[in-house]
Amino acid sequence: PTQQSDVILWDELQHRCNFAVSRPSSSSMTQGQLSTSSFAPASRDGGDEEADQKDGEYPLPTSWELLQAAASCCGHNARSFIQKSFDVPSFCISSFVIAALTALPVVTAITPAGMLAAPRRGVATANPSGEFAIYTSTNYSFEDQEATTTWEQLNLRSGDISTWSTDSNISEVVFVGPTNTSILYINATNEEGDGGISLYTADAAHLASATLAASLPAPFSGLKAVATKSGDIHFLVYAPAYPNGTAYNEDLAETPASTARIYTDIYVRHWDTYLTAERNAVFGGVLKRRTGSYSNDSYSPGSYSLAGELTNYVTGKCNATCSESPVQPFGGSGDYDISPDGSQVIFLTKNIDLPLANFTSSQIYWVPFSGS
Repeated sequence: PTQQSDVILWDELQHRCNFAVSRPSSSSMTQGQLSTSSFAPASRDGGDEEADQKDGEYPLPTSWELLQAAASCCGHNARSFIQKSFDVPSFCISSFVIAALTALPVVTAITPAGMLAAPRRGVATANPSGEFAIYTSTNYSFEDQEATTTWEQLNLRSGDISTWSTDSNISEVVFVGPTNTSILYINATNEEGDGGISLYTADAAHLASATLAASLPAPFSGLKAVATKSGDIHFLVYAPAYPNGTAYNEDLAETPASTARIYTDIYVRHWDTYLTAERNAVFGGVLKRRTGSYSNDSYSPGSYSLAGELTNYVTGKCNATCSESPVQPFGGSGDYDISPDGSQVIFLTKNIDLPLANFTSSQIYWVPFSGS
């Protein structure tokens, strides 16, 4: 026994083992014909074992002997092994099983509905000082027949969990800025309503005071950002791009006259995903920090605004094939990154010197953040 509950179980087994069963000489008597009067205290203290057996009494093994026997065999063979080794009636084996089951904690099996309605939690992102982390939690309601996503905050010191935001439009959050609670997040919509997104800066402790930093004309995702020495924020996102390098927005794309697809090479799909003319590309941008100000004896760290256009680091690098990052269909934000000082960018792509239909070799590019 290694657990307290095990000790209780073994004590119960020991108690049930310390008696003998008086069986009639007739082998035709069944278990149903035995009564409680058939049980008598066992003689395990050096008595005459042969005399006991001759009188029809069969001493059961101690719990330790029984457990040793059970441990030496596997699963469904345990019953037959114990019966053969110790000549124990089968109904006594059942009594041991009942004792074991009554000592175990009650466990309620999860239902399919309970499993589907259980929270699906995202990756927790901790703030720079390690005080708390935020993450998404998605729940499906069978009553409403829809899923809802909320943001939760985990106190990393106490373990307490509280609701951080119920705004389902907040899709990604990164900690970046002048304080340990400064954040930059993606809002899944923008003011133009054209299928693009918007970037907001805020204090994680005062989300209601978030300010708009940029409105982007495509459904970008995979946000990564760092603060530079000047206080500006350099960020990366990705989205499908046209061959000319501009970001693809399905809501603004021209509807083709036909659903037919024309391919000029034999690499038409990757696994179960048919390839399109638009390929993923990593884009970078700068959020320029405005000077902070004092108001009512409090200091406002200032807001941010997009400076210039986004830079496409990927599209246009072609030879036997053209570069793409993240690589479809399984690639994501793990296929690229930005240096801690915001001056360099790296991204992974398939080897542009080899045909995609025949090779899976990859290359990693290292480029300045400026894109030059």
